[in-house]
Amino acid sequence: MSITTSAIVFSNLKYGDTSLIVRCYTQTDGLKSYLLKGIRSGKSKSLTMGMFQPLNILELTENRNTKSGLGIIRSAKIKTPYQSIYTDITKTTIALFISEILTHVIREEEPNNHLFSFIEHSLLWFDMHQKVVNFHLLFLLLITRHLGFYPDQNNMEFAYFDLKNGIFVNEYLHLHCIGGEKIILFKRLLGTTFDNGCALSLSSDQRKSMLELILLYFSFHLHGFRKPKSLSILYEVFRP
Repeated sequence: MSITTSAIVFSNLKYGDTSLIVRCYTQTDGLKSYLLKGIRSGKSKSLTMGMFQPLNILELTENRNTKSGLGIIRSAKIKTPYQSIYTDITKTTIALFISEILTHVIREEEPNNHLFSFIEHSLLWFDMHQKVVNFHLLFLLLITRHLGFYPDQNNMEFAYFDLKNGIFVNEYLHLHCIGGEKIILFKRLLGTTFDNGCALSLSSDQRKSMLELILLYFSFHLHGFRKPKSLSILYEVFRP
């Protein structure tokens, strides 16, 4: 038995001398891992290493009669070839960061069409636009809608935001309540679109501050969440 599905590559890992294990988020089954035997030897005509770069959007056909816990891909093709993500250093760095975030935060081995569509459409927007320096901030905030901890936008006129509880409050309750310039920037990002949010003028320090804040927010609401290793590379690219 075989099935064809759209899939977004999250990560890949070398296996043995010639093989690869690829983790993908599929439209039909959620998160899945596949064993690509011999792909690194270059002998496969239908599957190539380039197909399985992180964040590529694929259409793949897999075998469903395998006894292994790893899926077997019969054929694959790039569903929508990117125009700029892997030729622009800023976009490539953001893509590396986003793929690492997705690998950490999405663990469901079940379909979620709304989440899949959000990721797919976000990546296509990212590829087709030039002003993307705030994309990662907006992506992280917007994906929390699908992960179940989007900030409560009630009482946005209040002076503080409680990161632990995801709500706006009118007094400084504990160390993880933010106010001042941080909450002004946070409110500007919250609830905006990619078009509007990426047009916001933020300094390098402001962008870094917002990213640290959002990652801290993730750590409070996702068990076991840790900062991505690619964070230092991202900071280096955005350094003034």
